[in-house]
This record gives sequence, C-alpha cells and structure tokens, in this order.
Amino acid sequence: RMRDASATNTLCPMSYRKLKRLLGEANFELKVLVLFGTGLTLLAIGTFFLYRWQTSSLLDRTTLTMARSLAANVVLKAHWQAVQDAPAFKAAVVVAGQVKESEWLLNSTNSKFLNSVDIEVHPDELKTLKGELLHSHPTDQGVDPKFMPSEQRSHDVLQLLRTGSQDYIVKEVDGEPPEYEYYAALKATESCLTCHPFRTDADGKQVQRQLGEFMGAAKITLPLDSVQSPLHSANAFVISGELLKVVLSIIAIYLVIRYVVTKPVLHLKKVSDAIAHGKLDMRADIRT
Repeated sequence: RMRDASATNTLCPMSYRKLKRLLGEANFELKVLVLFGTGLTLLAIGTFFLYRWQTSSLLDRTTLTMARSLAANVVLKAHWQAVQDAPAFKAAVVVAGQVKESEWLLNSTNSKFLNSVDIEVHPDELKTLKGELLHSHPTDQGVDPKFMPSEQRSHDVLQLLRTGSQDYIVKEVDGEPPEYEYYAALKATESCLTCHPFRTDADGKQVQRQLGEFMGAAKITLPLDSVQSPLHSANAFVISGELLKVVLSIIAIYLVIRYVVTKPVLHLKKVSDAIAHGKLDMRADIRT
C-alpha cells in the first residue's frame, strides 16, 4: 500500500511537470489557443447541459399538461358514446328543440361514428394517441372487458392510484416504438354518483360508492418519438451552434494574437537585434 501511494504521488507531480514543460516550450500563440479553446469548450458544454436540462423540464411539463387535457377528453368521449344511442337521450334532444342541429346524431346508425369524427378532428401528431378507461376493481362482476387492464403494469398502477396518488407517468416503455403513458386517477363526484351509485364486487354484493372514492383511471398513450422529437431537434441545433461558436472564437482569438500581439513583438525584437548589431537608424513601425 505504501509503495502504491508513493508511486501515485510520484506520478502526479511528474505528469504536472511534464504538462507545464510542454506548455512552457510551446510558443505564445499555441498556449493562448489551447487555454482559450479549452475554457471555451468547457463553457459550451456546460451551457448545452444547462439548456438541455431546462428544455427537458419544459417539455415534461408541456407533455403532462397535454396528457391531462386528453384524459378529460377520453372521459367525456366515453360518456358521450354511452348515451348517444339511448332512446331517452334522443327524446331529450327532440324535446329541447335541437332536432335540426342534432339531426346528424339522431339519424346516425354507425356505432363507430364518434370514433371516426374524433380521429378526423385530431391534429396529425395526435392521431396515433390511444386513450382508454380502466375500472377501479377489474374483478367486479359486470365490468365491461374494454375497461379491464390488458397488462400487468396497468394493474400495478391501479393499485398505486387506489392508495391516493393523483396520477402516474411512465416516460419510457419497452416496445417498438417506445411510448409515453399517463394515468389519471378518477375520483367520484356528486354527478358521478348520480349514474354510478353502486358497484358489484366479485362475490355479487352491491357496494355503495362514496364521494371522492377512486372509480378508475384514464390512460393516455403517446408515441415517445413524437414527444421527444422537438427536444432532439433543439439539442442538435444547440450543439451545432455551440461548435460553430467555439470554432469562430478560436479563429478570432488566433487572428487577434497573431496580428495585434505576436507580430508587433516580433517586429520589436527584430529592430532591437538590429540596433544591437550597430544599425542605429532602424525604427520600430508598430500600428495597433
């Protein structure tokens, strides 16, 4: 151990002295370029990582806000699909005097009509999203299969949300392509209890729902590449800009050192050498 420590202590000073000697033997221009270029490169790297951290946080917040809005849309769409074919709903539309405005709905016999409309009104970048509702207790009797989780992860998330969490995010999911998943907890409100006052458990017993009770989750799935593509484009732009800044700065400092500092000093040295050799008529012409 003592031998290893001694070897390490010997190596560090040797490396430092070697680097110091290398810089000392190098000409002035090279030393300035190396030190300036190293410092500017480190500054550019730090700037890039700070920018990347800020833009990643902004993108996460923006994506979360969009996912929350889409979750509310999924809940509204599910309720609309549930009542659009109900005779009572059509009768209420007629009584309300909205027959002409709602004629497209009353005469529609296509059960997937809302799905096609929903896809048409979505912008192109959101047409690949998937939204679904998950029942709070998938083992209850009478639960529609479309409200049951299709994977173990969704079961685990439901269990987590049941403990009181408001939402849950999975930023990366293994698959091709990777996906962004957002789960929003749905809590019972007074309007919810009007239509869903009870649930039937696995034993066939009716359980009364309570205000604020966890009723399920809205799941939003977005392609991860569409979420991260703006970040990748911004990072590529920043990297290119930082590299260009470093190169142009090094060229600029080289020209300044070369023609403002080094060249006049060399001229002074040449004149002083000539005077030392007896040429007393030599004059220094320095313009800066």
